[in-house]
Amino acid sequence: MIRSVPRSRLFDSLYLAYLVAFFVYLALPLLVTAVFAFNDAPFPSLPWKGFTLDWYFADGSEGRTGLFHDDGLLTALWVSAKIAFWVTLVSVALGCVNAVLFERVQFRGKEFLYLLMLLPLVIPGVILGVSILVFYSGMANDVSSAWGIELDLFRPGMTLVVVGQVTFIATLSTLVIAARLRKFDPQLEEAALNLGATPLLAWFTVTLPWLLPSIFGAAAMAFLMSFISLLRLSSVLLLVFLMPALANGASQPVTQGWEYRWGDSPFTSEGVPQWVLQDAPEKWTSIGFPSNPPGREGRENVWFRVTLPAGEWQEPVLYIFSVDLIVQVWVDGEKIYQYGEFDAEGRGRFEGWPWHEIFLPEGYEGKPVYFRVFSNYTDIGLWGEVSIMDHPDLVLYILKNSLEALVIAGFATLIALLAIIFALLQTEKKTFASISLFTLASALMLVSESQASLLIAYQPLMWDYLAAGSYYMLPVALALLLEQWLTNHRPWLINLIWKVHLVYLVGALLGALAGVFDLSSTFPPFDALFLVSLVIIFAVVLRRIRRMLREQQILLLAFGIFCGLLIVDMAVAHGVLPWGRVPVSWGMLLFSLAVVVISLWHYAGTQEALKRLNVSLEEKVAERTAKAEALARREQARVRMLTFENEKNRILGDVLTELQDCLGLKQAFGLLVRALPDICSPLKGAFYQRGSSDRYDRVAVWGFSRPVPLPVLLDARKGLPEPSRLPQLRQWHGAEGVDREVESATLCFWVNVESASAGNVTEGILLLEGDGVFDNAESEYGSARLLAALDQAIQRISITLSSIALREELQKFSYEDGLTGLKNRRYFDQLFEHESAVAQRNDLPLSLLIIDIDHFKKFNDTYGHEAGDNALKIVAGILQKQFRESDLVCRYGGEEFVVVMPGATSEAAMDKASQLSSAVRDVAIIHREKDLGALTVSVGVASWPESGEKPLQILTLADRALYRAKEAGRNRVEVFG
Repeated sequence: MIRSVPRSRLFDSLYLAYLVAFFVYLALPLLVTAVFAFNDAPFPSLPWKGFTLDWYFADGSEGRTGLFHDDGLLTALWVSAKIAFWVTLVSVALGCVNAVLFERVQFRGKEFLYLLMLLPLVIPGVILGVSILVFYSGMANDVSSAWGIELDLFRPGMTLVVVGQVTFIATLSTLVIAARLRKFDPQLEEAALNLGATPLLAWFTVTLPWLLPSIFGAAAMAFLMSFISLLRLSSVLLLVFLMPALANGASQPVTQGWEYRWGDSPFTSEGVPQWVLQDAPEKWTSIGFPSNPPGREGRENVWFRVTLPAGEWQEPVLYIFSVDLIVQVWVDGEKIYQYGEFDAEGRGRFEGWPWHEIFLPEGYEGKPVYFRVFSNYTDIGLWGEVSIMDHPDLVLYILKNSLEALVIAGFATLIALLAIIFALLQTEKKTFASISLFTLASALMLVSESQASLLIAYQPLMWDYLAAGSYYMLPVALALLLEQWLTNHRPWLINLIWKVHLVYLVGALLGALAGVFDLSSTFPPFDALFLVSLVIIFAVVLRRIRRMLREQQILLLAFGIFCGLLIVDMAVAHGVLPWGRVPVSWGMLLFSLAVVVISLWHYAGTQEALKRLNVSLEEKVAERTAKAEALARREQARVRMLTFENEKNRILGDVLTELQDCLGLKQAFGLLVRALPDICSPLKGAFYQRGSSDRYDRVAVWGFSRPVPLPVLLDARKGLPEPSRLPQLRQWHGAEGVDREVESATLCFWVNVESASAGNVTEGILLLEGDGVFDNAESEYGSARLLAALDQAIQRISITLSSIALREELQKFSYEDGLTGLKNRRYFDQLFEHESAVAQRNDLPLSLLIIDIDHFKKFNDTYGHEAGDNALKIVAGILQKQFRESDLVCRYGGEEFVVVMPGATSEAAMDKASQLSSAVRDVAIIHREKDLGALTVSVGVASWPESGEKPLQILTLADRALYRAKEAGRNRVEVFG
């Protein structure tokens, strides 16, 4: 904060309040926790029950176990401390090695490795931790399954937790230690080596002591970051320890004994389908899997049944991957599950494609389970897989199947956010926006289609709408990107593709939301349209792919693989291929990695280009330095002159900057007078500022010993010195009666200030003594150059002062009424609020008068607006004479005036109002030498604290008093109260 800038007391108070609030915000949670840790209550919270140490030392005999008797908590703290110790040790060691590597060693790929080191700081911690745990646990499971080798080191445990935390803490330690090492002077090591020390000894005796503060700081940071992440660590460990269950949870697929029957069953009077009560094996047909039975022929209802095998289950549930479209499940004549609503005709609406968990009743073994299905979609029946498992295993199974897609979606979302940031920073490059749109849509599609999405919020239809919208957005983003890449070839087909798909996206979603058709019916047409679009895009791109940049070709390859996986998934969804989980998320991961690789490639290329540029610049600098040294040897005096001019330009620039911050000419000239000695140094001189009666007073003098050979004042009526002009220095002799003559070789500069009202006025005169200086200047550099520099500096100062004068006049005009010369309402509104605050803060009285000219409209209509304007000026003049300089007189609008009287009581304001009323009555209005008679005024007076609770209220109260004055016959003064 710049102390020289004036600040209001309100600003200081608000700033102090902010600082207090900020530190209270930081300290309050700790303070509250510390206080309630000694509260003798069942919980460490309100109400306060007295002071106790039981939360620390209670042995549990009275129902409360203190910290030092809680073995589980102490064990957890000890484990956290051990983990923090090893994390600190490894992170600091790696930080030291990395710091030396990146700061002292030059090698290929250094920038790439540095960027890889920073990646853990960019990737969200949850994604990073889960990715590490999934990778190592999966690798251990795969090795164990394939070769029977147990890699316990990579199993969930302390080692894996330490590795996960070191991944990002080591990066921070490296940055801390590298920042300290960057400030180290390598010449100290060279001096030690020159004295006979070995490199290792030089490192331990010279470099390491310099790095110790940063090493201790990095160690403290690493330990605290590791230790206080106990809660997050516990959550991650919970996930880690569940991974074996995720991988090996027991389940029993139901793949045999399925039968189907077309149509819908009639119902008994109790609402039970008759088909579940009758065996009728001749009417049921065997099928390998309950999906799309043969002979559909447009039918929309089908029944399936199967006898579930027995098993050792705790909470048995039947898991179904998906159903087309709605389903009821019956066992022993009881409906145990329903998804969707069936009407009286056995039909229903699409409710989404969730996975289904059907809790099986006791004794289900050996009994047939019936599935009533309705679908007006291209597919009908159960879909994917049907298995029996325990309820906890199902939740873990869902998490296991979704974890991969969620991690990749998070990574893709990070890529999308970074692309959005680059798109905002580089608006001319629209490619970033298209990439962010594609990756964001893909990430949303992966999340929406993952089974774990229903664990977040069980809204199947909402997730299907999100999946459909993001799926339909993919060709739009792809075509937009290609259109930008192929813009020079006018790809109208690509342009048409993204527009058609965008129209389809909007129409499909709006139509489904409006109930015109089911969302499920929009997928087959889109799949067909998408295939056609991909064929067209492939044909267009194939013709021009050789002309594309390498990174564009890589992204197109990643696009192709991703779209290929989408096509395979599409074929599975439509039954063209047998059911199986298609790794669409791997295609998205491949695309995201392609974006990262290309970014790293560009970064490395940029660094290499910068390195080459630095080498080139160094060569050019060396060449130019040699030329400069040659020129310096030939023209040393010229170099000194240039240095002198540069210093003066810097000083002048600082002065001009400070002048531009001045509020008016008075302040500006005060600053200029103080700065002129530095600007004109080493020349001696004096500065004269225009005063009254065309006299210029000497306000500054420098460089002279007594007596000063320059006059004390200059009289414009007797002649001013002419401004110095090239090519010769003119000689000026002061007028008679002035202090003394200006000697020869005196330079003269006029400081002219141009304003809108006064025009171009010489506000100051600068006289400089050039005797002796110019002899040297002329012989070495020439007086013309120095004179031109001084003249240019004065001109720049004059222009700056002219802008201040113009700004001052504009500010004056913005607060001044053009007709009467009084302050206007805008000025009144600002100052009245200020005066009200001052009066209330200092408990001082404040009075306000509102004056209205009686029958002014009639006066205007009778004598004309010109006479009315003249009358307003006369009344304004009377107002200015009647009130104190501390009072504020403003034109409030039209024929109304307002007067603010700080410190005036109600009686004083009443007296002034009466005097004003009499003064106005006594003055005749003369217009064009014609007496138009006198005017009268009505005055409303209000004072604080007599008339209101707050000072700001007196404006309204004075207006009421004015209204009473008018109602009472005008030409009078009314006081509110």
